[in-house]
Amino acid sequence: MFYSILNLFTFADRLSLIMQLRVSQAISQLTIITSYLLLLNCENILFIYSIDSIEQLLSQKNEFQHHPVKVYSLDSSFFIIDAHTSQLFQIDTNHPFELQNVAYFNFICHSLLSVIVPKETKLLILSDDHSILAMWNVHERTIKFLPVLIDNNIKIREISVLDMVLIFYDNDQRTHLGNIENEQNIVTLDHPFSKTNGNCLYFFKDTENKSLIYDVKERLYNEIELKMACNAFCLTEDGKYLFGISKKDSLLLMYQVDNNQLLEKLFIENLSPYIQILKDRLILHSNNEILLLSIIERDFSSLKR
Repeated sequence: MFYSILNLFTFADRLSLIMQLRVSQAISQLTIITSYLLLLNCENILFIYSIDSIEQLLSQKNEFQHHPVKVYSLDSSFFIIDAHTSQLFQIDTNHPFELQNVAYFNFICHSLLSVIVPKETKLLILSDDHSILAMWNVHERTIKFLPVLIDNNIKIREISVLDMVLIFYDNDQRTHLGNIENEQNIVTLDHPFSKTNGNCLYFFKDTENKSLIYDVKERLYNEIELKMACNAFCLTEDGKYLFGISKKDSLLLMYQVDNNQLLEKLFIENLSPYIQILKDRLILHSNNEILLLSIIERDFSSLKR
């Protein structure tokens, strides 16, 4: 039988392996709430593990087997969007992991275009024809259906949200912005797929070796001219610093956004074009290792493995 190995790490002070899970078949999706892990295998059989101190399988559910589903964690619950039945299910980790049917959305969503809004504790689901947005409020346990003004001829491939602004990425390398809770016109940016952090979107124009940062709240652009070509980018949550990776030179670059200044260059042998920010830490890959880097203003030279 085929098994997948899942390694779980923590980094209170340094990066440490806390657990290794052996799961039957390939893992298709996973999400974590504090000491609980929910994962789906390739047949969409659902497993919930305790990962507090020792590995323990707490629940296994076959209701979604072969259904198109998407899983999220929000507040103290797991949520499962079942596109086959157009239903939203919840598993509250404060209760004995019962599967609850909490909402029904009366539209087709086989594309599973959805996103969570952690600060608002809301889950958003977009219909396949892009005409309706379902908004589930976790605390109030209510669902609202909002009209969407985007042209249904636009082929949306992914959505995200910043500061209650819904962001659509289409197949024609454009980005569209629309306010979630009031019917404002959609703003279109002629830039390719972007990343998000804080209140900002950021794009990379590889033909000009520039990074564009768009503040969603203020609707302002900031442009950074890069000193060298980069393969991956990440913006800090406060929008102050932009990090880039030059795979060719194996360099990590740190730019200050407001003055377009290159603050630091750090050589890391065999640095991969992968970068992620969690609060004040950078997560990088090099030589088949995960690297954890603390961001301390201009001095971030303390690298812990």
